Amino acid sequence: MHAHLVILSTKHPFFISYMETIIKQDSTTQENDNMLSLRDIIDIFIYRWKWFVLSVILCLGIGYLYLMTKPNIYQRSAVMLVKDDSGSNGGSSRSNRGGTDALMQLNGVMMGSSVKNEVYILQSHQLMKEVVRELKLDVNYIYRHRLQTVRLYDVKPFTAQFDSAETKHPFSFKVTVSGDKGHITDLVTQNGETGFDQYVKFGQKVKTPVGNITLMPEKRYLKQFDGEEITVVRTTVEAAANSYGGPLNASEMDKMSTLVNSVFDYTKLGSGSYALDRKVIELPELLLREAALAYSDIEDAGMHLSVEVPEDSCQVNADEVQLARVVSNLLT
Repeated sequence: MHAHLVILSTKHPFFISYMETIIKQDSTTQENDNMLSLRDIIDIFIYRWKWFVLSVILCLGIGYLYLMTKPNIYQRSAVMLVKDDSGSNGGSSRSNRGGTDALMQLNGVMMGSSVKNEVYILQSHQLMKEVVRELKLDVNYIYRHRLQTVRLYDVKPFTAQFDSAETKHPFSFKVTVSGDKGHITDLVTQNGETGFDQYVKFGQKVKTPVGNITLMPEKRYLKQFDGEEITVVRTTVEAAANSYGGPLNASEMDKMSTLVNSVFDYTKLGSGSYALDRKVIELPELLLREAALAYSDIEDAGMHLSVEVPEDSCQVNADEVQLARVVSNLLT
């Protein structure tokens, strides 16, 4: 029996082809080893199921806490029918806006339809200040209910009355309801903590560093808030008007309609729930419009208003409502 030994050179074509085949097979085997099959994934989940369940519970818990602590946001909408000047009440309507129309005509710009007039009046800063004074929105009652901070409106244990109709500087204090008495503490002014601490009977006037305060009881709600702490915050009328007027938006429902759609978001202070609506607007027209709205107030105050704007177009990219409020604040 004879054996033959064949030695091939590494450069021989057969040897090269054989080695390439082996390398490809090894590469394929390695890729298959690195790929996870569905069975492997299921095994991993079963092996670490406790961590997956814990993660789901933790995420749900965080989401629940977020919803419990986030202030509620309420939206209200209203539709108004504005009568045209040619209507039955047109004569008085025209006379009431005589000063406004005259100022606009002197400056070469007309206010337009009565609908547009009403839109800008509804958004005026001066009107919001009157609303704040009428409804006493410069005084806020804050109550901590579980994890949520709630602002009280009609349902509250007492109403705080002050000697002064308005305040020049904001202040706050806490009242703990205790039967027919209130425990006033933590009185904070612009200068800091005052250290005021006193029990006062509801309906009785008490002298404090910020003036006399009377807590008038709401008897039907006293038991509901017995033992609870209410924080009373009083701000300036200007600050309250800015806070409540910010989310207010009024606009025409369509170009041919005489309906004004007002939308107001009732939000908690500091919620930051609305964004600027930026668009290209004509600055001279906006200035003349706000000057016209403030004309009567300025005239009643015994002052004279002179408005000069460039004849050329001057466009800016801004929120028309908010920019109008800035101009209104400067004028009034």
